[in-house]
This record gives sequence, structure tokens and C-alpha cells, in this order.
Amino acid sequence: MNMDIRKKLLMTVGMLAVILVLVCIGGYFILHPTPSETPLPNVITARDGAVTITADIPPETQTPDTAWKDSTSWAIGSFTLPEAAALDGKGCIGIITVPSVGIQMQVYETDDAMEDMKHGAAHFKNTSAWEGNIGLSGHNYRSQFGPLTRVKNGDIIAYETALGTRYYQVSTIAEIADDDWSYLDRTDDNRITLITCIVGKDDKRLVVQGTEI
Repeated sequence: MNMDIRKKLLMTVGMLAVILVLVCIGGYFILHPTPSETPLPNVITARDGAVTITADIPPETQTPDTAWKDSTSWAIGSFTLPEAAALDGKGCIGIITVPSVGIQMQVYETDDAMEDMKHGAAHFKNTSAWEGNIGLSGHNYRSQFGPLTRVKNGDIIAYETALGTRYYQVSTIAEIADDDWSYLDRTDDNRITLITCIVGKDDKRLVVQGTEI
């Protein structure tokens, strides 16, 4: 009798162990679905040149043409710098600093250069934004380009953009006619050209040009 009871107990324990294992396996797959069943609430996929972003809202699909439809870009050597690389969303593309005379101001490029100069220096849109000759203009106010009258050859100019910071050494200081744009011509080396008005000389401009060091 004792032997029969012992066998029954062993069989019962064995069945309970099998049931427990099956329950554990089933619970694992319930809590950890297969990769194909795993929901992906935030997915970015690309197919046929279109980028699809899937989130908690209906997906948005853009093609390369529509993605940059309202963007502005500037030519920089062999590539372009999109508006997204600007330092802020208001047209600021850099910061110009001339430590020797205390100049530090933001540089803007929008469709209105005169409006740009109300806030800082304006970038000449027909000049480079990084490689080559960068042309900037500013009012001759004391808080803007006015201190350029005290700049000397050899002084350092720093220009910071989303692409990095470059340093230039002043190599040219000249008084030019207000219609002389030759200093904004393309150059093989990297330069920065600063232009401002001259007090009492409406038909003249002060140009300060530096070459990269």
C-alpha cells in the first residue's frame, strides 16, 4: 500500500511540474511577443526616396522635393548649407568678433539686408557663407562696425558659424567708393571682408579685410 501511495504522489508531483513549466512558457510569450508582433510607436522608414515618420499621430510622408520646398540654402563650395544650420530661427548665421576693438555681434541673412543691420551685421548674399570670401556689412554705430576705424593690420577677426569657428588676420584697411564692390570678389583663399559707412563721407566706405590664419 505504501508503495502505491508513493507512486501516486510522484506522478502527481510530476504532472504539477509539467503544468508549471507550460504556464511559465506561455506567460513568457504573452509578455514578450515575437519581433513581428511588437508594436513600434515611433518608426522612421525609407522607401523609394520617401521618408515616412510613424508616431502617435497619422504618419507624415515627405519626398526630397517637398522636404526642402520652403527651405533656403546658400552655396558653399561644392555643397550647400541649409537654413536648418543657422544658429537660430531668425536668420542669424554666425557671430563676428574683433577683440582688439571690442566688436562682437550676430550676423544675419534674410531677404532684407537693411532690416538685418538693425540687429547686427548683414551677410552679402552674393558672397560665400563659409569657403572663400565672406562679405559682411554693418552700420558705423559704436555698437556695430563703428570701432573698425581703430582696427590695425595684424588684428584678429573671429567668425563663428554652425560649421565651426575660423580666425582671420587683418591684411587690408582701405577707404573705397560706395559703388566699389571689388573687395567682395571670389577668392581662392579664405577671407572675410567687413564694410561700413564713413562719417561725413556719404560716397565712401571703409573696408577691412582679413585672411584666414
